[in-house]
Amino acid sequence: MAIAFLFTGSERRQFEWVARRFSLSLLETIAMAGELAKIGLDPAPGQGEPFEFTAPHTVGSDYLSRRNVPDPDANVDVCIAQDWSQRDAQAAQYLLDEHPSRAVALSVCSNSLAWFRFWAVRDPDPGRRARFTSEVEAYDARTGRYKKRRRSRTEATFELLRPMFAPRRQH
Repeated sequence: MAIAFLFTGSERRQFEWVARRFSLSLLETIAMAGELAKIGLDPAPGQGEPFEFTAPHTVGSDYLSRRNVPDPDANVDVCIAQDWSQRDAQAAQYLLDEHPSRAVALSVCSNSLAWFRFWAVRDPDPGRRARFTSEVEAYDARTGRYKKRRRSRTEATFELLRPMFAPRRQH
């Protein structure tokens, strides 16, 4: 919600006039204007109970693993979700810079993938939705290949490195 003191004097007077005209408080008027501005912004508004974001108080190596990301069909304001996804991206950058480890990398990957799944459905821009969808599908295709047949870690590693050790072809 916009805060009244961030408006210019002219904007504030306009909101005050509308509030007096319709016998509303200034905050009610600003909230209504915000809701009107968001009409049509969310391509797939969720139903049900409103989603609540939670975050740990301190940033540590397990910070992103304790964050919650809304499902694509969650009842959440996409503007607020955008703020939270940017916070997660900033936290991910900090964690990768300051606490590099496999666990941090996995939590960053998991958090990013959850946001990609959300934005593949809820991003207001169709072009960005398509890019997020292609990233999610590419990830699913890569991981689905390894889910078909359970292999040991050694076999999976060898499969990835095989092109490096393949004999050279002679022409």
